[in-house]
Amino acid sequence: MGRTKEHFKAIRDNIMEGQKAGKEYKTLSKQLGLSVSTIGSIIQKWKANGTTVNLPLLVRRVKADPRTTRRALREDLMVVRTLVSVNTISNVLHSNGLCFRRARKVPLLSER
Repeated sequence: MGRTKEHFKAIRDNIMEGQKAGKEYKTLSKQLGLSVSTIGSIIQKWKANGTTVNLPLLVRRVKADPRTTRRALREDLMVVRTLVSVNTISNVLHSNGLCFRRARKVPLLSER
């Protein structure tokens, strides 16, 4: 599926002026040489966002790295002057189900 064509801001502004003047989609499409569905989608986008500017595409943002070491947690707690051992942090994480391990090699379910 290809990306849709972006129209110049002047064309989109002309569409909005015609819409505010009460012109129909068909008349606007004949004047500007665009399809009726294009006119409708530009007007619909304007009603939703309140602007005719090309908005950036939605991009998945990278989550913060959840893998923090116990030593790094301890150093963060040292900043606020709280003395906690690495073992205590490990035990608390384990009791809350946040610290788990996974085997490097997953065993086969059936014999060879």
